[in-house]
Amino acid sequence: LSIVHRTLHEQDPNYLSTVVDALFEARHIYITGYRGCFGLAHYFHYVARMALPTMSLIPQHTSSAMDDLVAAGPEDILFAVTFSPYSREIITACNYAEERSVPVFLLTDSPMIAPQLHASKLLIASTHTTHHFECHAGAMALLETLISMIVRKGGEETEARIARYEDTLHRYDAYQKIPRKTE
Repeated sequence: LSIVHRTLHEQDPNYLSTVVDALFEARHIYITGYRGCFGLAHYFHYVARMALPTMSLIPQHTSSAMDDLVAAGPEDILFAVTFSPYSREIITACNYAEERSVPVFLLTDSPMIAPQLHASKLLIASTHTTHHFECHAGAMALLETLISMIVRKGGEETEARIARYEDTLHRYDAYQKIPRKTE
């Protein structure tokens, strides 16, 4: 819990609002995360795209993120998630995005992951634990905060889109129905 508290305590709500505003203004949002960060990127994409359908998770299939960023430009955003040890693929994707003038929003544990990398928006989450592996609970809490802000900013239109999405999943039996036990 201290990791979640530390992460959220360090956030400036006004700064987070600028992140959300930029996501709404972007033509397309590319989300990426490799190795241990893939789950965070996938979750953020899966939930937030219901509110912002202009999101896609990259890389798609077995390509590299650069393959998916070929058409990206200054009106798009690369939202990258990486924590120590930093994935080479993330650094490469961020550098490639920068070369193409694509704003890079980086969720990480340190502003110093690569000296040549200059994120347009930097979101820092605490990951330090007493065991060998980093803890992503703070990062997940920060992503949940962003999702909440996205849904709130999207208003009724976003709520209606989410309701249609959920209705479609239920109508096409996307979820397993478990019969109630009768005693």
